[in-house]
Amino acid sequence: MARSVDFLGDIHPRYHEWNFNVYVKRMWEMPSKNNPMVMTHVELIMQDSKGYRLHAVLPRSLLKRWGGVLGEFKMFNMRSFTVVENKPRSRTTETNYHLTFFNRMIN
Repeated sequence: MARSVDFLGDIHPRYHEWNFNVYVKRMWEMPSKNNPMVMTHVELIMQDSKGYRLHAVLPRSLLKRWGGVLGEFKMFNMRSFTVVENKPRSRTTETNYHLTFFNRMIN
């Protein structure tokens, strides 16, 4: 039996079995503050089929694993990750949470 798909608008940190079908709306690299030639991470805006959007962060340590897979306007099934509270900084989406990539996040 296929597992039901969740929506980004329902996200909260107390649940750990999320299953999203999303596409990458925007993707950009963030340079280091000390050395603008070195990238520290990649940031993404993801959107689901209902139009909900969520900010995600791909650390440099995982870029080799996921960098070639991710791309703007590509669809992904994402599951098994932890939701993180969006600390006060420039917000790119209206939600109070964002995702940080881990090793086993995308199918």
